[in-house]
Amino acid sequence: MPIVLSLLFVVTFSLESKDREGLRTYRESEEKTRVDDILHELQGICLHENEDRDVTQLKKDTQSFLKNIAVYKDVVKMNKQLKNGIKWILEGKIQNIAVYKDVVKMNKQLKNDIKWILEESRGEKEISRIVRLLKHEVKGICVGSAKDCAEIKKYKATSGVYQIFPKKTEGVKAYCDMDTDGGDGQYDDSVNFQRTWTECENGFGNVNGEYWLGNRHIHRLTTSGTYELRIDLTDKNNKTKYAKYKTFVVGDATSQYKLTIGGYSGDAGDSLSYHNGMKFSTVDRDNDLNSSNCAKKSRTMVV
Repeated sequence: MPIVLSLLFVVTFSLESKDREGLRTYRESEEKTRVDDILHELQGICLHENEDRDVTQLKKDTQSFLKNIAVYKDVVKMNKQLKNGIKWILEGKIQNIAVYKDVVKMNKQLKNDIKWILEESRGEKEISRIVRLLKHEVKGICVGSAKDCAEIKKYKATSGVYQIFPKKTEGVKAYCDMDTDGGDGQYDDSVNFQRTWTECENGFGNVNGEYWLGNRHIHRLTTSGTYELRIDLTDKNNKTKYAKYKTFVVGDATSQYKLTIGGYSGDAGDSLSYHNGMKFSTVDRDNDLNSSNCAKKSRTMVV
């Protein structure tokens, strides 16, 4: 009798396993069909709007889908996160733990998304192309809309050209020196700084070399927090000196980008405190205290 019961249990368990496997296969097939239907429907919208679309345009549309679908995935994710967060608050849990839970959850989601792309793509060329597109889209995502080089340094330790946002809605490229006080800017006398007011206002030069960020960007930057100015000098014998100013603020356009500077330290000598409170001058707008236009006599900036 025990032997019969054992055989009955084995047979029953085997049937249940097959049933579960069949149900899982059916669900996976149903889910795949649903995904295909949604994709065809989305692509059909574009084809319906313009029946003359070629395969190149269809490819571009598909790329757009890949980018835009992340938004909808985020909505679902955030709704789920919100529900879990409310549950944790009601249960009296430590709210800060939600941050760590989010990191784990997002990493899991990222892995699933990458796995999905690999499974759904056809061939290594398509995978490589999609990965390149994704890299392009998320390049610098950790940096986000960093206001200055100091913020970027929290995520990127390498000196180089980055996009900064002195104004949240407007980015500008800058060279960030991550080795010297998290600053930016280089000067090697390769660019003529005798420029017009508009050029100096908007910026000019080679961002990978000698470059002027632009007065309006410098104004937004220096009036949004506490900033210092550091100037490093190197002579022909490679001897270096520096000048550092604790206070550095550039006014707005109505003030003619008036300079506020002070708190000198360093070994290069204090050559800027004299200019404290002075307005900006260019070849086509003379605001200096000299009887002639100093901007026309110098290749450097004049205040």
